[in-house]
Amino acid sequence: MNIVQLKQLLAKSENPKLEFKAQWYSSFSKLDDKGWGEFLKDVISLANGNVGYVGNPGYLIIGADDEDPLPTGIRKTFHTPSIGELSQLQKLREITLRKLQSACSPPIPDITFEFLAIDEGKELLVIEVASPAGLVKLARDLSTRGMHFRKGTVLNRVGQDVCVADPTEIVALEREFASKFKNSTPFDALKVFHNLPQPDYVRFIGRKDELNRLRELLHPKDRIWTIVIDGIGGIGKSALALEIAHRYLVELFGSSEESFKAIIWISAKTDTLTADGIKSRQQVSRTLNDIFKTIAVTLEEDEILKARIEDQDRLINRALSRQRTLLIVDNLETIDDEKVNAFIRELPAPTKCIVTTRHRIDVADPIRLTGMHRDDALSLIVQECNKKNVQLSDGQIDLLYRRTGGVPLAIVWSIAQMGYGHDVQTVLHTLGNARGDIARYCFENAINRLRNSPAYVLLLCISLCVYSSSSTRERLGEISDLSELDRDEGLVELEKLSLINRQKNNFSILPLVRQYVIESIADIPSHILEKIALAISRTYAPEGAEALSLIQNYIKPEALVTLKEEITRIVINQMYDWLTNYSDDYGASMCVAPLVKLGTPAAITELKAIAGGSLILGWGSSNLEYAEQEALTALGRAGELEYLLDWLAKKMPYCSYLKYDDVINVIKQFGNAKIGSKIDQLLLEVSDIDIVEALQKIKLVVSVKS
Repeated sequence: MNIVQLKQLLAKSENPKLEFKAQWYSSFSKLDDKGWGEFLKDVISLANGNVGYVGNPGYLIIGADDEDPLPTGIRKTFHTPSIGELSQLQKLREITLRKLQSACSPPIPDITFEFLAIDEGKELLVIEVASPAGLVKLARDLSTRGMHFRKGTVLNRVGQDVCVADPTEIVALEREFASKFKNSTPFDALKVFHNLPQPDYVRFIGRKDELNRLRELLHPKDRIWTIVIDGIGGIGKSALALEIAHRYLVELFGSSEESFKAIIWISAKTDTLTADGIKSRQQVSRTLNDIFKTIAVTLEEDEILKARIEDQDRLINRALSRQRTLLIVDNLETIDDEKVNAFIRELPAPTKCIVTTRHRIDVADPIRLTGMHRDDALSLIVQECNKKNVQLSDGQIDLLYRRTGGVPLAIVWSIAQMGYGHDVQTVLHTLGNARGDIARYCFENAINRLRNSPAYVLLLCISLCVYSSSSTRERLGEISDLSELDRDEGLVELEKLSLINRQKNNFSILPLVRQYVIESIADIPSHILEKIALAISRTYAPEGAEALSLIQNYIKPEALVTLKEEITRIVINQMYDWLTNYSDDYGASMCVAPLVKLGTPAAITELKAIAGGSLILGWGSSNLEYAEQEALTALGRAGELEYLLDWLAKKMPYCSYLKYDDVINVIKQFGNAKIGSKIDQLLLEVSDIDIVEALQKIKLVVSVKS
């Protein structure tokens, strides 16, 4: 720069690419961290500038007053001494570039420092900031003397002020950068933040109209921000959403204004059904906090996870608004957190959102999936037949299409079962359009092949472990009492038939398989059922009581009494063990519901101890309330009216946390006449004035509420 150019700049007012400072950032020999923060903040904001200035270099002139020049064009200036850090400008330039490299992305390509003499004995420092080829964002937190800026923040300039760009400004700046540097590739333009899972299909078939419609709706000029894909289970909602996301990732990104710089997949599915069977998912997003975590991790915004809960909503919205983002929420119907729905409704621009759900939502222009078109369905059948090495005639292919109604789930599962050796004609004969028909085919033939085998025993054990989403190989061996060889061979057979799924050492079962097995329990000898129920109880006591409730109708009465008493003993011992040896009040509280189900004399005695407080004095208040209410409900079912009245009369004056309405509702089930008679009897037997008053109040309350 020459002196003429400098004087021209001095005659201008500050703008998004021009800033004046009377003196350097420090009078000391070395800038401290916050002094560097101030300097870097100004440099980065000059690099971005604002709309209308993109592509121009920025200038920071040290030694000039920042007040507007006089009408004569004269600006007050000051001498900037060449001392301290300013005595070695080349070294200062190198240090500055290194710090910018770590502080922002993309890095600012160049920065120059030079002294120019404006008058005799008066030098000004001119710093020129080269224009980046893309919008610059903070790559880490940046602290200045008066502010702290979070990673991902976009600093721009409005007039003479450094500001944090809002979403609208960011979009406008990105567009101008893209237009200005359309023939170049910015440093960060190639990076896509995404967490997309890999598709489980060989080639995506069909849904051309839906894909085209999605493309239209996802265009930045379309004003619909939330797009809903709905339809019955197994119709292909998730596959469609995943396919369009991968197309943007591979084909469109970086090539047009349609591209997304972040694609985030949020799944609320607990299981996924593929051509190879159901697989349990370990990472399930069902709350707003789960969703926030996924977004923060995908966008590499680690600081959001460290922020206070009440601040995360604002930080997430800011992070989303920094780039064009596609958010996909899969299986929305399994999320019952209203905060999630509110979050989706209020997503910041320019975010687009795809939601898949089995439940129809009242939104404009949803993409509603039905059965596949005939040609597409036939193509899917051919693809799956090739994959499973299944040979079907043209007539069989046509019949399979008609029996399934073009539902991808039914097609894939049917051909998978044929691949496992089931007779084609049997499949075609038994298949229908109803979900129950598919279940009967998929499980009936396969399970019949396992009768009287170790695999069937294992299947029964897994089906009766209803509390566990999965069971380990070791636990299944313990419950089934099989040899290690029989256990492992049985699990392999179950996997082969897609009756169970494995995630590392955990085995899970499709709910429909579980239902089918439990409904077939009548065919199992009673002594086998008894043995399994006891074994489940010994591995996890509460689950044993639940298993017994499923099989008790198939056990001989005299054996059932003995079995209930034995499982009751196991549950009680487990409850005391958790409470006494492990101080696990939550675990102990989980034993209350099983005691309710068992209903044995020993269980009733223990429930009275729980309700009376003699057992649970050390429990946390939330678990205490839960345990008491469960116990009281169970005692009501057991006909313990006198105990309930006595308990409530004694507790009412002292325990403010109890839900009296819930207890009253339990008591009301006995009927007014019986309640009134029992209270009258108790009034003749008690002398404590507080209890007398409480009983009279209970009688009145029950009568009024009835």
